[in-house]
Amino acid sequence: MHAIKGIATNIRKNGEFCLIKIQGKNGIYTVRTKNPKEYLENKQPLIITNLRKKRNLFKTTFLTQDKSLLSLFPAVPLSDVEINASAHCNIFYHIMNFSGTEFKSHAKERTFYHAVKGINDADSEIARIALKFPLNIRRKFMYKPIVLSNNFGLIAENVLFFGKLPLVFEGDSTKGILLSIISAQDEFAEINGEKGTLEKKPVSAEEKQNMLDTRNKMVLLYLKKNIRQEDFKCDKEKCAAYKYCKKISEEQEEFAMFSKYFSSFLEKEAKSKKILRKVLSKNVHPLRGALDISSKAAEQKKDDFIYPLKIQHNEPMFKQGEEVILAEKLPLTRKARGEIIAKTFDDIKVKSKDELAAPGRITPLDKKIPVESGLFDFIYEDSELKNILSGKSKPTPLPVKENTYIENDAEQNKAVNLILGMDNLCIVQGERGTGKKFTAKKAIENIIKDNGKVLIATSSRKKEHEQFFKNLLNTPHKNGEMQPLVTLKKLDDKDLYLMPLHSFDYLFLFAGRSVDEKTALSLFSKAKKVIIFTDSLTYPLLEHLNEKSASLNSVELLTEHRFGEHILHFIQPVLLSKLKSTPDKEIKIANKEAIDEVFLDIVNPEKFVEFISVQGKSYGKKNKWNNAEAVFTLEAIKELVKSGVERNTIEVITAHQRQKMLLEKMLEDAKIPDIYVTTPDEAMEKDIVLVSLVSKNIKNSRMRQREDIKIALTRARSKLIIVGDKTVKKYSKTLATLL
Repeated sequence: MHAIKGIATNIRKNGEFCLIKIQGKNGIYTVRTKNPKEYLENKQPLIITNLRKKRNLFKTTFLTQDKSLLSLFPAVPLSDVEINASAHCNIFYHIMNFSGTEFKSHAKERTFYHAVKGINDADSEIARIALKFPLNIRRKFMYKPIVLSNNFGLIAENVLFFGKLPLVFEGDSTKGILLSIISAQDEFAEINGEKGTLEKKPVSAEEKQNMLDTRNKMVLLYLKKNIRQEDFKCDKEKCAAYKYCKKISEEQEEFAMFSKYFSSFLEKEAKSKKILRKVLSKNVHPLRGALDISSKAAEQKKDDFIYPLKIQHNEPMFKQGEEVILAEKLPLTRKARGEIIAKTFDDIKVKSKDELAAPGRITPLDKKIPVESGLFDFIYEDSELKNILSGKSKPTPLPVKENTYIENDAEQNKAVNLILGMDNLCIVQGERGTGKKFTAKKAIENIIKDNGKVLIATSSRKKEHEQFFKNLLNTPHKNGEMQPLVTLKKLDDKDLYLMPLHSFDYLFLFAGRSVDEKTALSLFSKAKKVIIFTDSLTYPLLEHLNEKSASLNSVELLTEHRFGEHILHFIQPVLLSKLKSTPDKEIKIANKEAIDEVFLDIVNPEKFVEFISVQGKSYGKKNKWNNAEAVFTLEAIKELVKSGVERNTIEVITAHQRQKMLLEKMLEDAKIPDIYVTTPDEAMEKDIVLVSLVSKNIKNSRMRQREDIKIALTRARSKLIIVGDKTVKKYSKTLATLL
């Protein structure tokens, strides 16, 4: 028997048969079949297995057999959960997923296996079923957290085997058939919980192909370029997707906007699935790489296994809380999902529900954020804001009241008046340090006096926002509701997008360049009125909104309040607006005599901006570190602390996570707590900020973007110290302009 994998180049009828030309790696093959699939088209990647080879004088033809199986686009894997969800309707899983419904694999098999091995207490119905089997039978059970079929594009999680035979629980025949395809078996076994026995279930080639047909039709929808309104027609009123499909199929005007975002969503999902397949098959993320580690003994905490892992020869590119795939060292092949729970310069800790023998590599998984879940509400809910943005109606300029909320800044006071008086959308623009958060706080204080509910959403620096708005975030609802009047979320928080329609009266959106139109519109559905705070109107989202509405209802803040005239003079060349300055804010030096003579100029409070050239070698490819810069930064912090500066007023901002972890380790070893070390996306305002550039060539760092450099250089209130190689000016136009 043979298998052919390639691209369909020609499909034609030949009497009662159908001939399929397939361009493979080693040439063009001809396959003859009696049962062509109606969804089969040219240019589709496919695989056909169990073919019989027939040779004649001039050519070779491959003939399909009863056991032949066909799968399209095997690079886009689907799971048993997805196939099961869409058994009755190809669109069901996609539309429910788009609206924010999450389908998860049940972990019954894991619970069963743990009970068999005595890993957890047998205090559940599943565990009691496992213990009904005799000991000699229990020894033959095996478990794999994840299995993948590269050929057929199938994935299954929480998988049990009895020898080579796949096992499922009663009533889970979909998973049984899928596992029989993956494991190349013609049967699976069902666990009879009542009797504690196994019952074999034969699987025919027809059943296998029917499942692959369901999978193939779902995959084709992922890759469909033109979504049609009739694709959503449905008469099953009891179906959970009916309320969505009814609106989509009936409301013509909104369909153009919906189809644009739905197609984008399907394309993103297909890309995510291709990446997952590469992670599982190659143990490496195609864009973000992987991390080789050596493992120590795992520690079990309740239902979790904690893996302390030693970083080997390369540098990690992981964030706290990020999901990863753990892979055992070869020749072992099991893989499991995990989560980063701690990391240092030398070690990383991963939490997983599954026990692996000897993890040897971790690979990051892209975080899935259900941004689209609010889009449906925005598109199909009639609102003035939607009508303005879609061009159905035109905004009218609002007369701005002149109540006094802020006395020392006319633009800030105007902005508060605009926020409290606007009907749907306004924009407050201001460079970093002009008081956007302060303006928002004043407006929110007045909104909650009338019991108004406010959602604050920020694209970065959540900790800084939490600290600034902390008094408002604990404000209780006057009607005795549990939810506070003010809620703060970061844009990568999945719960943000799953909130119901119009959960809030106001949305305060702090938007950077990364906030796209799709994210913004999804968030707009959560509130009746929207205020966007931004440092630039040149971002794509803001250009679109300004064109439609906000040019009539916007305020620009023009006075720098965070730092004084010397730091402003330094940073002004890269700011978009000419700002008015405020007086310098000097740090207080209580113990000048304690300062090492070498560091007197660096600690000097009258030197508000300093560049210190340190020509140390940087290590690593993308996530770099620089020991020389770290040593100098540590010594500078020691001298600042000796001079009487409070530790919690000092911050170090660095371009790389690896440098951040090195500095944290050195500060811990030196017993200097309370120094905040961070990257630009989570930087905070502090009196003194040291910026470690790490490498003279910053194109692969967080500092490669002009906006990240601006964030790092505008966090200091009183003193800014930049540490780096003086030749960095050759590699960064922004730094060349400043330095």
